[in-house]
Amino acid sequence: TYDLVDTPDLGLLLFALASCVDGKSTITNISRLKFKESNRLEIGLKIITALNASYKLLDEDNTIEIYGNTLPKVIDEFDSHGDHRVVFTLTSISPLLSKPLTITNAGVISKSYPRFWNDFEQLGGIIRK
Repeated sequence: TYDLVDTPDLGLLLFALASCVDGKSTITNISRLKFKESNRLEIGLKIITALNASYKLLDEDNTIEIYGNTLPKVIDEFDSHGDHRVVFTLTSISPLLSKPLTITNAGVISKSYPRFWNDFEQLGGIIRK
C-alpha cells in the first residue's frame, strides 16, 4: 500500500508500475489527482487499461486497487493531455513495453524540463521523431 497524501506527483508512475507487476497494489489518497495539470486520475485509469491491467476504485474513489500482470505490454500511442507528468510516466515505463510508443503532444515537457529528451537519450533511450 502506498499513500499519495504527500507525493501526488508520483501517482501516474505508481499506477503504471503497478500495472506491470504481478499481483494487487493499493494506492490511497488518489482523489486529489483529479485537480492537477490534467485529471491525472482519469488518465491514470486509461494507462492501467492500456497496459492490460485492471483496477477497482474504493472509498469514494479515494483508493485504488490495481491488479497488475507481466503479460507483454503494448501502448501504440498515448496523448500527453498537456501534462508533463504523463510524458515522464510513459517515458519511464517505455523499456517495459514490447513495441515503441508514440507520445503525442510530448513537447509539453519542455516547460518543466527542457533537457529531458537529451538526458533520456544519454541514458540509452531511443527517440524517433
